[in-house]
Amino acid sequence: MDVFSERMKQLRIENGLTQQEVADVLEIDRKTVTGYESSGRMPQKPQVLIDIANLFDTTIDYLYGATDKVKK
Repeated sequence: MDVFSERMKQLRIENGLTQQEVADVLEIDRKTVTGYESSGRMPQKPQVLIDIANLFDTTIDYLYGATDKVKK
């Protein structure tokens, strides 16, 4: 599993959200969230990546593993 997948799953669990709840907030399919967390898929649209960072109150750098600083 890559850094993005691990961190997205960790943040989702820490925030007490299901994959479906994340999907609903991001207006994407739950299977897409599953792919992000387990298949190493990455968001194809920059706005989705921005929305993920905002949802979890973190930075894109943290999601990609460029920093270990969780909060903005």
